[in-house]
Amino acid sequence: MSGMTRNLFLLYPLVLLVTLHLGGYYLLVVIILNMLVMPGLDLLAAPEPAVAASRPRAAVAPREQTLRAEHGFCLLFLVALGYGAASVRGLRLDSLEFWLRTYATGLVGGTLGFVVAHELIHRRGRLDRCCGVALLTLLNYGHFRVEHVFGHHANVGLAEDPASARRGQTVYGFYLQSIPGQVRSALAIETRRLRARGHSPLSLHNQVLSSWLVSLSLAVGCYGLWGLAGLCFFIAQGLFAVLILETVNYVEHYGLRRQVRAGRVEKVSARHAWSTGARWTNRMLLGLGKHADHHLNAARPHTQLAHLQAAPTLPLGYFASAFLALIPPLWFAVMDPLVAAQQEVVEHAR
Repeated sequence: MSGMTRNLFLLYPLVLLVTLHLGGYYLLVVIILNMLVMPGLDLLAAPEPAVAASRPRAAVAPREQTLRAEHGFCLLFLVALGYGAASVRGLRLDSLEFWLRTYATGLVGGTLGFVVAHELIHRRGRLDRCCGVALLTLLNYGHFRVEHVFGHHANVGLAEDPASARRGQTVYGFYLQSIPGQVRSALAIETRRLRARGHSPLSLHNQVLSSWLVSLSLAVGCYGLWGLAGLCFFIAQGLFAVLILETVNYVEHYGLRRQVRAGRVEKVSARHAWSTGARWTNRMLLGLGKHADHHLNAARPHTQLAHLQAAPTLPLGYFASAFLALIPPLWFAVMDPLVAAQQEVVEHAR
Protein backbone atom coordinates (compact mmCIF):
# COMPACT_ATOMS: atom_id res chain seq x y z
CA MET A 1 0.00 0.00 0.00
CA SER A 2 1.49 3.35 -1.01
CA GLY A 3 2.05 6.17 1.46
CA MET A 4 -0.64 8.27 -0.18
CA THR A 5 -3.21 5.45 0.00
CA ARG A 6 -2.18 4.63 3.57
CA ASN A 7 -2.92 8.20 4.68
CA LEU A 8 -6.25 8.64 2.91
CA PHE A 9 -8.00 8.87 6.28
CA LEU A 10 -6.62 12.42 6.60
CA LEU A 11 -9.14 13.37 3.92
CA TYR A 12 -11.93 13.33 6.49
CA PRO A 13 -10.81 16.16 8.82
CA LEU A 14 -9.69 18.22 5.81
CA VAL A 15 -13.09 17.88 4.14
CA LEU A 16 -14.71 18.74 7.48
CA LEU A 17 -12.65 21.92 7.83
CA VAL A 18 -13.52 23.05 4.29
CA THR A 19 -17.24 22.35 4.69
CA LEU A 20 -17.36 24.06 8.10
CA HIS A 21 -15.81 27.11 6.46
CA LEU A 22 -18.29 27.06 3.55
CA GLY A 23 -21.29 26.17 5.70
CA GLY A 24 -24.83 25.56 4.53
CA TYR A 25 -25.55 22.57 2.36
CA TYR A 26 -21.82 22.05 1.72
CA LEU A 27 -21.88 20.30 5.10
CA LEU A 28 -23.82 17.50 3.44
CA VAL A 29 -20.59 16.52 1.63
CA VAL A 30 -19.33 14.81 4.80
CA ILE A 31 -22.59 12.91 5.17
CA ILE A 32 -22.64 11.89 1.49
CA LEU A 33 -19.02 10.72 1.78
CA ASN A 34 -19.99 8.34 4.57
CA MET A 35 -23.43 7.21 3.41
CA LEU A 36 -22.90 6.88 -0.35
CA VAL A 37 -19.33 7.30 -1.56
CA MET A 38 -17.52 4.90 0.79
CA PRO A 39 -20.13 2.10 0.68
CA GLY A 40 -20.22 2.48 -3.11
CA LEU A 41 -16.44 2.23 -3.42
CA ASP A 42 -16.47 -0.88 -1.23
CA LEU A 43 -18.98 -2.51 -3.58
CA LEU A 44 -17.07 -1.53 -6.73
CA ALA A 45 -13.58 -2.55 -5.61
CA ALA A 46 -12.56 -6.21 -5.57
CA PRO A 47 -12.19 -7.36 -1.94
CA GLU A 48 -8.84 -8.22 -0.43
CA PRO A 49 -8.18 -11.98 -0.45
CA ALA A 50 -8.36 -13.77 2.88
CA VAL A 51 -5.14 -15.36 4.13
CA ALA A 52 -4.40 -18.16 6.58
CA ALA A 53 -2.50 -15.93 9.00
CA SER A 54 -0.95 -12.48 9.16
CA ARG A 55 2.78 -12.07 9.42
CA PRO A 56 4.47 -9.11 11.12
CA ARG A 57 6.53 -7.21 8.60
CA ALA A 58 9.83 -5.52 9.25
CA ALA A 59 8.90 -2.38 7.32
CA VAL A 60 9.50 0.18 10.06
CA ALA A 61 9.46 3.33 7.95
CA PRO A 62 5.85 2.98 6.71
CA ARG A 63 4.69 2.32 10.27
CA GLU A 64 6.42 5.49 11.50
CA GLN A 65 4.97 7.44 8.60
CA THR A 66 1.48 6.18 9.44
CA LEU A 67 1.89 7.10 13.10
CA ARG A 68 2.94 10.59 12.11
CA ALA A 69 -0.21 10.78 10.00
CA GLU A 70 -2.26 9.62 12.99
CA HIS A 71 -0.73 12.36 15.14
CA GLY A 72 -1.55 14.78 12.33
CA PHE A 73 -5.15 13.62 12.38
CA CYS A 74 -5.35 14.44 16.10
CA LEU A 75 -4.16 17.97 15.42
CA LEU A 76 -6.47 18.45 12.42
CA PHE A 77 -9.48 17.21 14.35
CA LEU A 78 -8.66 19.50 17.28
CA VAL A 79 -8.54 22.46 14.88
CA ALA A 80 -11.78 21.37 13.17
CA LEU A 81 -13.51 20.92 16.53
CA GLY A 82 -12.46 24.37 17.72
CA TYR A 83 -13.39 25.95 14.38
CA GLY A 84 -16.75 24.21 14.47
CA ALA A 85 -17.50 25.38 18.01
CA ALA A 86 -16.55 28.94 17.09
CA SER A 87 -18.66 28.81 13.93
CA VAL A 88 -21.90 28.05 15.79
CA ARG A 89 -21.63 31.08 18.08
CA GLY A 90 -24.72 33.16 17.54
CA LEU A 91 -26.65 30.36 15.82
CA ARG A 92 -30.02 29.31 17.19
CA LEU A 93 -29.96 25.85 18.73
CA ASP A 94 -33.03 24.87 16.73
CA SER A 95 -31.53 25.95 13.39
CA LEU A 96 -30.65 23.48 10.65
CA GLU A 97 -27.21 25.10 10.26
CA PHE A 98 -26.34 24.40 13.89
CA TRP A 99 -27.24 20.73 13.65
CA LEU A 100 -25.57 20.22 10.27
CA ARG A 101 -22.31 21.61 11.68
CA THR A 102 -22.64 19.54 14.83
CA TYR A 103 -23.53 16.29 13.08
CA ALA A 104 -20.80 16.66 10.43
CA THR A 105 -18.21 17.10 13.18
CA GLY A 106 -19.58 14.17 15.18
CA LEU A 107 -19.64 12.04 12.04
CA VAL A 108 -15.92 12.58 11.46
CA GLY A 109 -15.21 12.01 15.16
CA GLY A 110 -17.22 8.80 15.19
CA THR A 111 -16.03 7.47 11.86
CA LEU A 112 -12.32 8.34 12.07
CA GLY A 113 -11.67 9.94 15.45
CA PHE A 114 -12.37 6.78 17.41
CA VAL A 115 -10.57 4.62 14.84
CA VAL A 116 -7.39 6.70 15.10
CA ALA A 117 -7.67 6.85 18.90
CA HIS A 118 -8.13 3.07 18.95
CA GLU A 119 -4.98 2.57 16.91
CA LEU A 120 -2.96 4.86 19.18
CA ILE A 121 -4.11 3.50 22.56
CA HIS A 122 -2.89 0.06 21.53
CA ARG A 123 0.61 1.34 20.81
CA ARG A 124 3.46 1.03 23.29
CA GLY A 125 4.86 4.53 22.79
CA ARG A 126 3.89 7.08 25.41
CA LEU A 127 3.28 9.82 22.84
CA ASP A 128 1.00 7.53 20.87
CA ARG A 129 -1.08 6.61 23.92
CA CYS A 130 -1.27 10.24 25.07
CA CYS A 131 -2.50 11.36 21.63
CA GLY A 132 -5.05 8.56 21.63
CA VAL A 133 -6.40 9.50 25.07
CA ALA A 134 -6.43 13.20 24.12
CA LEU A 135 -8.53 12.38 21.07
CA LEU A 136 -10.94 10.38 23.25
CA THR A 137 -11.36 13.34 25.62
CA LEU A 138 -12.34 15.53 22.66
CA LEU A 139 -15.13 13.03 22.04
CA ASN A 140 -16.16 12.88 25.73
CA TYR A 141 -15.32 9.16 25.95
CA GLY A 142 -11.98 9.06 27.74
CA HIS A 143 -12.84 5.93 29.74
CA PHE A 144 -12.85 3.93 26.47
CA ARG A 145 -9.08 3.42 26.65
CA VAL A 146 -9.23 1.63 30.01
CA GLU A 147 -12.29 -0.47 29.23
CA HIS A 148 -11.30 -1.39 25.69
CA VAL A 149 -7.69 -2.40 26.34
CA PHE A 150 -8.16 -4.10 29.71
CA GLY A 151 -11.85 -5.08 29.60
CA HIS A 152 -13.08 -5.71 26.07
CA HIS A 153 -9.99 -7.54 24.86
CA ALA A 154 -10.11 -9.87 27.86
CA ASN A 155 -13.88 -10.50 27.84
CA VAL A 156 -14.83 -10.30 24.15
CA GLY A 157 -17.61 -12.72 23.29
CA LEU A 158 -18.58 -13.28 26.93
CA ALA A 159 -21.64 -12.11 28.85
CA GLU A 160 -19.28 -9.97 30.96
CA ASP A 161 -18.36 -7.84 27.94
CA PRO A 162 -20.79 -4.95 27.41
CA ALA A 163 -19.30 -4.33 23.95
CA SER A 164 -20.24 -7.76 22.53
CA ALA A 165 -23.73 -7.84 21.01
CA ARG A 166 -25.98 -10.86 21.43
CA ARG A 167 -27.75 -12.52 18.54
CA GLY A 168 -31.24 -11.04 18.22
CA GLN A 169 -30.29 -7.85 20.06
CA THR A 170 -31.07 -4.62 18.21
CA VAL A 171 -28.43 -1.94 17.90
CA TYR A 172 -30.67 0.35 19.97
CA GLY A 173 -30.84 -2.16 22.80
CA PHE A 174 -27.08 -2.56 22.45
CA TYR A 175 -26.56 1.17 23.03
CA LEU A 176 -28.31 0.81 26.39
CA GLN A 177 -26.10 -2.15 27.25
CA SER A 178 -22.75 -0.97 25.94
CA ILE A 179 -22.54 2.71 26.84
CA PRO A 180 -23.33 2.48 30.59
CA GLY A 181 -21.76 -0.98 30.75
CA GLN A 182 -18.41 0.29 29.51
CA VAL A 183 -18.50 3.14 32.04
CA ARG A 184 -19.10 0.67 34.90
CA SER A 185 -16.42 -1.68 33.59
CA ALA A 186 -13.82 1.09 33.20
CA LEU A 187 -14.45 2.37 36.74
CA ALA A 188 -14.21 -1.16 38.16
CA ILE A 189 -10.95 -1.85 36.31
CA GLU A 190 -9.39 1.41 37.51
CA THR A 191 -10.58 0.85 41.07
CA ARG A 192 -8.90 -2.58 41.18
CA ARG A 193 -5.70 -1.21 39.64
CA LEU A 194 -5.43 1.73 42.03
CA ARG A 195 -6.24 -0.24 45.17
CA ALA A 196 -3.58 -2.79 44.22
CA ARG A 197 -1.10 0.11 44.09
CA GLY A 198 -2.28 1.69 47.32
CA HIS A 199 -4.01 4.68 45.69
CA SER A 200 -7.52 5.95 46.25
CA PRO A 201 -9.89 5.50 43.30
CA LEU A 202 -11.14 9.02 44.01
CA SER A 203 -7.95 10.75 42.91
CA LEU A 204 -6.26 12.08 39.80
CA HIS A 205 -4.43 8.75 39.60
CA ASN A 206 -7.74 7.44 38.26
CA GLN A 207 -7.38 7.57 34.46
CA VAL A 208 -11.14 7.44 33.96
CA LEU A 209 -11.91 10.36 36.28
CA SER A 210 -8.97 12.43 35.01
CA SER A 211 -10.09 11.98 31.39
CA TRP A 212 -13.59 13.09 32.33
CA LEU A 213 -12.14 16.11 34.09
CA VAL A 214 -10.32 17.09 30.90
CA SER A 215 -13.54 16.74 28.88
CA LEU A 216 -15.39 18.81 31.47
CA SER A 217 -12.71 21.51 31.26
CA LEU A 218 -13.05 21.56 27.47
CA ALA A 219 -16.82 21.90 27.80
CA VAL A 220 -16.42 24.82 30.21
CA GLY A 221 -13.91 26.38 27.81
CA CYS A 222 -16.36 26.07 24.91
CA TYR A 223 -19.04 27.74 26.99
CA GLY A 224 -16.70 30.55 28.04
CA LEU A 225 -15.48 31.22 24.52
CA TRP A 226 -18.56 30.57 22.39
CA GLY A 227 -21.53 30.58 24.76
CA LEU A 228 -24.32 28.06 25.08
CA ALA A 229 -24.16 27.16 21.39
CA GLY A 230 -20.47 26.26 21.73
CA LEU A 231 -21.18 24.11 24.78
CA CYS A 232 -24.09 22.29 23.12
CA PHE A 233 -22.00 21.77 19.98
CA PHE A 234 -19.18 20.17 22.00
CA ILE A 235 -21.52 17.85 23.92
CA ALA A 236 -23.68 16.89 20.94
CA GLN A 237 -20.80 16.16 18.53
CA GLY A 238 -19.40 13.78 21.14
CA LEU A 239 -22.78 12.08 21.52
CA PHE A 240 -23.11 11.60 17.75
CA ALA A 241 -19.57 10.22 17.63
CA VAL A 242 -20.23 7.78 20.49
CA LEU A 243 -23.37 6.43 18.81
CA ILE A 244 -21.36 5.81 15.62
CA LEU A 245 -18.62 4.05 17.62
CA GLU A 246 -21.16 1.85 19.39
CA THR A 247 -22.84 0.99 16.09
CA VAL A 248 -19.47 -0.26 14.86
CA ASN A 249 -18.93 -2.16 18.13
CA TYR A 250 -22.30 -3.80 17.56
CA VAL A 251 -21.29 -4.93 14.08
CA GLU A 252 -17.83 -6.16 15.07
CA HIS A 253 -18.93 -9.01 17.35
CA TYR A 254 -22.65 -9.48 16.71
CA GLY A 255 -23.79 -12.94 17.79
CA LEU A 256 -20.29 -14.38 18.15
CA ARG A 257 -19.90 -15.96 21.59
CA ARG A 258 -17.10 -17.77 23.36
CA GLN A 259 -18.07 -21.08 24.93
CA VAL A 260 -17.95 -21.62 28.69
CA ARG A 261 -18.05 -25.26 29.72
CA ALA A 262 -17.36 -26.71 33.16
CA GLY A 263 -15.93 -23.38 34.21
CA ARG A 264 -13.44 -23.32 31.33
CA VAL A 265 -13.60 -20.33 29.00
CA GLU A 266 -12.84 -20.77 25.33
CA LYS A 267 -9.76 -18.88 24.16
CA VAL A 268 -10.21 -15.90 21.86
CA SER A 269 -9.87 -16.97 18.24
CA ALA A 270 -10.37 -15.52 14.78
CA ARG A 271 -14.01 -16.65 14.80
CA HIS A 272 -14.95 -14.18 17.56
CA ALA A 273 -14.96 -11.04 15.40
CA TRP A 274 -16.44 -10.23 11.99
CA SER A 275 -13.89 -9.55 9.30
CA THR A 276 -14.15 -8.08 5.81
CA GLY A 277 -11.89 -7.73 2.82
CA ALA A 278 -13.71 -4.56 1.69
CA ARG A 279 -10.83 -2.45 0.41
CA TRP A 280 -12.15 1.04 1.15
CA THR A 281 -13.28 0.05 4.63
CA ASN A 282 -9.73 -1.05 5.35
CA ARG A 283 -8.04 1.86 3.58
CA MET A 284 -10.08 4.62 5.20
CA LEU A 285 -10.68 3.02 8.60
CA LEU A 286 -7.12 1.88 9.35
CA GLY A 287 -7.71 -1.82 8.77
CA LEU A 288 -10.87 -1.91 10.87
CA GLY A 289 -12.27 -4.71 8.72
CA LYS A 290 -9.41 -6.96 9.83
CA HIS A 291 -10.83 -6.96 13.32
CA ALA A 292 -10.41 -10.67 13.98
CA ASP A 293 -6.66 -10.40 13.42
CA HIS A 294 -6.59 -7.34 15.67
CA HIS A 295 -8.01 -9.37 18.55
CA LEU A 296 -5.31 -11.99 18.03
CA ASN A 297 -2.51 -9.43 17.65
CA ALA A 298 -3.69 -6.29 19.43
CA ALA A 299 -0.25 -4.67 19.62
CA ARG A 300 0.37 -4.82 15.86
CA PRO A 301 -0.19 -1.66 13.81
CA HIS A 302 -3.05 -1.85 11.35
CA THR A 303 -0.61 -2.04 8.41
CA GLN A 304 0.40 -5.53 9.58
CA LEU A 305 -3.10 -6.99 10.01
CA ALA A 306 -4.80 -9.32 7.54
CA HIS A 307 -8.27 -10.49 6.54
CA LEU A 308 -8.16 -14.02 7.98
CA GLN A 309 -9.69 -17.10 6.38
CA ALA A 310 -10.72 -18.46 9.78
CA ALA A 311 -12.74 -15.34 10.64
CA PRO A 312 -16.45 -15.02 9.85
CA THR A 313 -16.86 -12.60 6.95
CA LEU A 314 -19.34 -9.77 6.71
CA PRO A 315 -21.30 -9.64 3.43
CA LEU A 316 -20.66 -5.89 3.26
CA GLY A 317 -17.94 -3.46 4.29
CA TYR A 318 -18.14 -1.70 7.64
CA PHE A 319 -19.59 1.51 6.15
CA ALA A 320 -22.60 -0.30 4.70
CA SER A 321 -22.90 -2.73 7.62
CA ALA A 322 -23.22 0.13 10.11
CA PHE A 323 -26.16 1.58 8.17
CA LEU A 324 -27.75 -1.85 7.80
CA ALA A 325 -27.56 -2.30 11.58
CA LEU A 326 -29.80 0.75 12.04
CA ILE A 327 -32.67 -1.19 10.41
CA PRO A 328 -33.08 -4.24 12.71
CA PRO A 329 -35.40 -6.36 10.49
CA LEU A 330 -32.97 -6.10 7.56
CA TRP A 331 -29.96 -6.64 9.82
CA PHE A 332 -31.45 -9.79 11.35
CA ALA A 333 -32.48 -11.12 7.93
CA VAL A 334 -28.91 -10.77 6.62
CA MET A 335 -26.85 -11.57 9.71
CA ASP A 336 -28.74 -14.16 11.74
CA PRO A 337 -28.30 -16.93 9.13
CA LEU A 338 -24.57 -16.17 9.08
CA VAL A 339 -24.41 -16.35 12.88
CA ALA A 340 -26.28 -19.68 12.79
CA ALA A 341 -23.80 -20.98 10.21
CA GLN A 342 -20.92 -20.01 12.49
CA GLN A 343 -22.54 -21.84 15.39
CA GLU A 344 -22.86 -24.96 13.23
CA VAL A 345 -19.16 -24.77 12.41
CA VAL A 346 -18.38 -24.65 16.12
CA GLU A 347 -20.64 -27.63 16.86
CA HIS A 348 -19.06 -29.72 14.11
CA ALA A 349 -15.57 -28.83 15.30
CA ARG A 350 -16.16 -30.39 18.74
